Amino acid sequence: MKEIGYIIFLILFLSITFSSCYKEKDPTCAEVLVQDKNANPIINARVRLHQDNFQTTSGDIDTSLYFTGYTESDGKVTRCYELEAIWEIEATYDGKTEDGFIKLIANKTTTETITIK
Repeated sequence: MKEIGYIIFLILFLSITFSSCYKEKDPTCAEVLVQDKNANPIINARVRLHQDNFQTTSGDIDTSLYFTGYTESDGKVTRCYELEAIWEIEATYDGKTEDGFIKLIANKTTTETITIK
């Protein structure tokens, strides 16, 4: 009888121990803020994240490495990825374009500000 009690205790102990150790990871995200020269957020600016020089081993361009989005009322656009990476940024508004780079860090949201003059 004591053996059954020990087995049940062991099963409960292990299930509680291992289930409480799992922590869901935060996403790896790029947040781009587009603003004017007076630091006002620009609404509906086109933001393109890309890696133009990346080709697959077969020589094809990997189109999954392109993202185009538009800023919202806070001047921001956000895109999350599975892995760390360095992305080129191209922000366009009212015929003007500014470029930049953003380096993503695993399980964090990285913000880069682009000023369109």
